[in-house]
Amino acid sequence: MTRVLPALLVLFFSINSYSKSFNQKVLFWKGYSFAVNDPWVFLSTNEQERFQILLDFLARSEFGKKLISDSKKKAKEFSDDKEFLEFFKKGKTSITDTTLSRHFPPSDPQDISYTSSSMIYLDEDLSIEDAILDLAHELTHFSKRPTTNPYSEYFDLEFYIESTILGQGGESEAFISECMVMRDLFLDRFNQDKNCLNLNAAESGSLTQRVIARKLFFKLGKHAGEFRKSLSKHHLPGDHFPHTESTKPVFISSNYDLPYPVAAVAEYESIMKRVCKNDERRLGYLKKQMNETVNRSPASIAFHQEQSKLLRRCKYFL
Repeated sequence: MTRVLPALLVLFFSINSYSKSFNQKVLFWKGYSFAVNDPWVFLSTNEQERFQILLDFLARSEFGKKLISDSKKKAKEFSDDKEFLEFFKKGKTSITDTTLSRHFPPSDPQDISYTSSSMIYLDEDLSIEDAILDLAHELTHFSKRPTTNPYSEYFDLEFYIESTILGQGGESEAFISECMVMRDLFLDRFNQDKNCLNLNAAESGSLTQRVIARKLFFKLGKHAGEFRKSLSKHHLPGDHFPHTESTKPVFISSNYDLPYPVAAVAEYESIMKRVCKNDERRLGYLKKQMNETVNRSPASIAFHQEQSKLLRRCKYFL
């Protein structure tokens, strides 16, 4: 086993002392003790062992334990060959990067298949306490968020904003997961977190909780006007999301440094630019196939259908 870097003097403890230890802001693991405000990257000299220690801490929450179990099942769906710890890396920010890849041979662009992969990155600058909470957040995305197909007709801005923020495994559910783990492991912090307390007051998964979450996530501050203009650009009414407010944002996307709905627009446009570029390339193969086919009718139909779809979906992205 790789040497673990102790943050404090080694203390002896029993299993029953876990919750007390968390309240004291000290965590224990296999004879080592760590202050929760220590950098999580100091947990071990080995990256996989760092994540194992964080997962062990997270598993001391009943909610966290279930989240880990669900994530291990999901990992098997992505790959039977990878160990669970191989799905984790440190990064500049915390993010779950799930990618859907489309495959087809240039000689037959209608023979399409898809593969998906996922990787969880954890912000290398976090404290141990924040890393545990971020891990709960990202595991919610990893285990619960369905893989969406950006090449599908249903993948539009309305769908993307709704699914990213309020959908299964979205930002709202991920934040609630943080709150559940915070309540189990860091009760003092939970009792001081107004947003967690508000969400916890409503029944889990209820309409009331969804409305509270929507109101929190759609506080956009100075970006409210920009957001409404973006909706109009994509043929949605500026008031399509009625809870949008210009009050101070509560939640900011670390990847874009913007409120989540505004960040979702930027991310959607980035995805669609790549999708449209790939579709344009595929259309070129379809045209070549049409020109080379003796019986052009099926190839011609496929080409014109894809051409129409490209013009319709990619007006703003090419």
